[in-house]
Amino acid sequence: MTTVSKRSNSTKHSKFAVGMLGAALSLCAASPAHAQGAPSAHPTIEPIERAELDAIRPLLARGPVIIPRAVDQHANSHPTIYVRVAAPMAVVHRVVRSAEEYRAFVPALGEVELQGSTERRQAFRFRVTAAIFDVRADVRVNVVNERRVDVNVARSDFGPAGTRWEFFDDGAQGTIAALTVWCDPSQATWAIRQFANASAYSASSANITVETVLALAVKRRAEILAGSRQPVRPRAATAPVARLEPPTPGEWLTYTRSGLDVVSIELDAQGSMRSVSVGRHVASNVETVRARLMEAQYWSQYWLWLQNVQILEQRSDYVRIRSSLGTPLSPGRGEIEARLDPSANTVRIQGRNGDFTRDRERWDFAADPQGGTFVTYTGVSDEAHAAWFHHILMDRDVWAVAGLSAYWKVVTIRYGMWAL
Repeated sequence: MTTVSKRSNSTKHSKFAVGMLGAALSLCAASPAHAQGAPSAHPTIEPIERAELDAIRPLLARGPVIIPRAVDQHANSHPTIYVRVAAPMAVVHRVVRSAEEYRAFVPALGEVELQGSTERRQAFRFRVTAAIFDVRADVRVNVVNERRVDVNVARSDFGPAGTRWEFFDDGAQGTIAALTVWCDPSQATWAIRQFANASAYSASSANITVETVLALAVKRRAEILAGSRQPVRPRAATAPVARLEPPTPGEWLTYTRSGLDVVSIELDAQGSMRSVSVGRHVASNVETVRARLMEAQYWSQYWLWLQNVQILEQRSDYVRIRSSLGTPLSPGRGEIEARLDPSANTVRIQGRNGDFTRDRERWDFAADPQGGTFVTYTGVSDEAHAAWFHHILMDRDVWAVAGLSAYWKVVTIRYGMWAL
């Protein structure tokens, strides 16, 4: 069986990972049918590279950071999420390895049954409340050392899966936890395979949503055990943001030269999502990127779910359109406007009426001295346009909104900057 390196520069769970795997795989039906290809063999997860951790570390003050990999390559998808935890490493490690306690802080988890145990290895059977039905999964946990826990989902209705938790010191009483996830829905039951095989993005849809929920759940549980007086979940999935602002440019943005995207999820003090930003490097110059964003008459060629585009008003620094949404998003229609800032390096897009009223996003772009352009896309929650089965998932865990929005932001920037 062929294995795939997890630290490649491709352009394109913790023993309780299965707790939300089934639920998130319902998102497979929402993955754009683009960049088809054959499912791969099971991948291998390699250790975190310190250069990557050092590059994204400043972003962790805003919230989680995700590095998607092999986004459109079926089971090769293996995103890594980083979270800063205000708790000692030993506490975080205990949370990850204590499967018998997961029901206390993982809403989707119904039952945990111990199947066998040695000093460092345990086997469990989980019953998971998925988006529209329940499933069972057999999970094997390997506590490698005090800085690492590996997990294999050996059998489930949603196919095999695997995760790797790694822990790093972050001051005397802090920890950075890194979680890498993969899954292979092409080996799931017949019904799930119909969704998964329709799009090479299906595994990424599940992985990014799953790891966001899992990482934030472990972070919150560890901080509570370390003495923080917080609820298990924030009351609201999202928090208002007065003005969208991308992260300050830095080493994290230059890291995108490798061909990887960098996702920054901005949370408020309670853990509710404020915004999501995705950084990407393209080979084209700034003028080409600016034209792509302001020539709305071509948008439906890149964002395939944007349909029936009608130009209502257009100038060099402003465009207003009427449009509607199609699959895989929920139906919607209304008007949208895009404004080019006086700097000519930012385009602000806002919904004006109808189903787009709450939509707000901005695109920032700057020339890379080494050639090409750095592009950062920032927006609010995508909950308003989620399909009904997404809402079932999001109603069960507020952090699924952040995970789903992060996934859609990655899809949006990849499609919008396609071939640039």
